[in-house]
Amino acid sequence: MRLPIPTTPIPSYIQSLLGDSTQVRETAAMFFSSVHNYMPVVSKKLFYDRLLNPLQEPRADVALLCLCMRLSIWSQTSNETNPQSDVYLTAKRYVVELEASGVLTLALMQACLLLSIYEIGHGIYPAAFMTVGSCAAYGFALALDSTGTVFSEQFTWIEKEERRRVWWAVIILERIRSLGWPGRPLQTPDPVNTDLLPADDLLWDQGFITPNHTVELVDVTNVHFGRFARLAIATHLLSRVYRHIADTFPNTIVQHHEAMQLDRTVNALKHLCELDAQRTAMRYCNPVAICSSTLQILHNHYITTKPGVSIISEYHDHSWSALKALSYNISEIAQTFLQNVPAALSEVSPMVLHSTYQAASTLIHVNRKEPDEASLAASQVLKLALKIKDMRWKAEGEYLHILEARDIMYDL
Repeated sequence: MRLPIPTTPIPSYIQSLLGDSTQVRETAAMFFSSVHNYMPVVSKKLFYDRLLNPLQEPRADVALLCLCMRLSIWSQTSNETNPQSDVYLTAKRYVVELEASGVLTLALMQACLLLSIYEIGHGIYPAAFMTVGSCAAYGFALALDSTGTVFSEQFTWIEKEERRRVWWAVIILERIRSLGWPGRPLQTPDPVNTDLLPADDLLWDQGFITPNHTVELVDVTNVHFGRFARLAIATHLLSRVYRHIADTFPNTIVQHHEAMQLDRTVNALKHLCELDAQRTAMRYCNPVAICSSTLQILHNHYITTKPGVSIISEYHDHSWSALKALSYNISEIAQTFLQNVPAALSEVSPMVLHSTYQAASTLIHVNRKEPDEASLAASQVLKLALKIKDMRWKAEGEYLHILEARDIMYDL
C-alpha cells in the first residue's frame, strides 16, 4: 500500500521563503535547467503534473523539496557569501519538524538529497556526512534498495524509475562523500550486476518510460546509456576500487592483475564519456570527473604503498606515470572551463571538486621534485579554476587554502 499523503500544514516562515506560485515555478524552472542536468532524481513530469497541481492541497514535504531546490541553485553574491544562510538553516530545521511529525515520503527524501549536494559542494561538515546517512536511512525505510521487479505493481513505470534514480543518487553521493577517505565504511551496499540502471535521461524527462528502456548493470557494453546511467556505472567502478584497496591479497600477482583490470576498465569508460561530452558540447562531464577520482585513488594507493615485490614495484612506477598524465588531462579540462566562464560555472557540480584538487596537488608535487614550466603552468591553471569555481561551490575555496598552505610548507 502507498504511504499516506502528509496533511501537516505548511508554516508561514516556509511560505514566506518560497513566495507565491509564480516564484515557486521560477525556482523549479531554474533547478530543472541546471542541477537536474547532473542529478536528475525528480521527475519533471510528476513534479508539474501532481506536486505543483493547483487543484491539489499544498503539501509540506513538497514545500520542503521546493525550498531545497532553491538552495541547490544558490551561488554567492556581493550581499550573500555564506552558504550557511537563513534559507539553509530553515531547511535543516524544517526537515527535523517533518520527521517529528511522522512524514516519510519520496519528496522528503529528494529534498534531503538536494540538501546533501548543497552541503558537500559548500564543504559544510559534519552536516554533509549526517545528511547523506539520513538519505540512506530514508531509502531503506521506503524500500528503495529493492530494485527491478521487487517494486510494487501499484507504481507506474515513471514512479518506479524515479524511485530507482533516487536510490542510485544515494549510492553515488555516499561514495562521493568518501573520496577524501576511501576506507570509510559505507551504509549502502554496492550495486550488483542485476541491478537496473537509470533509463535514458531524455525519455525520463518526457515521461516516456517503459520496461524496454531498462538495462541491467551487467550490460556495460551498451553505448546508448544516458548521462546519469554512466554516472551510476562510474560510481560502481569507484566502489570496486574502494574494495580493491581495502582487500588484503594473499597473492600479489592476483592483486596486480585486478589493479590493471580496474585501470583499463575505468579508462575505457572515461574515454567513452569524453567522446559523449565532445559530441554534446558539454563543458563538464560528471562521469569523467568520477572516473578521474577513481583512477587517482587507485594510483595513489600504489604510490603510497611500499613496493616489496617486483611486480608491485612495477605497478608503482606505472601508477606515478599514469597519475601525472591524468593530472595534465584534468588541467586541460580546467583550461577549457576557464575559457567558457561564466557560462560554464552553472554546469559545475560538486562531483568535479575532488579530481581538480587532487590533480593540482599532484602537479605541485611534480614541480617540486622535477621543476619544469609545464607542471608549474598546469598547476596554476588548476588553482585558478578552483578559485573561479569557489564562486559556485565554496568547498573549492577550502581546497585552494589547503594547496596554498602546502606551498608554504614546501618553502619552509
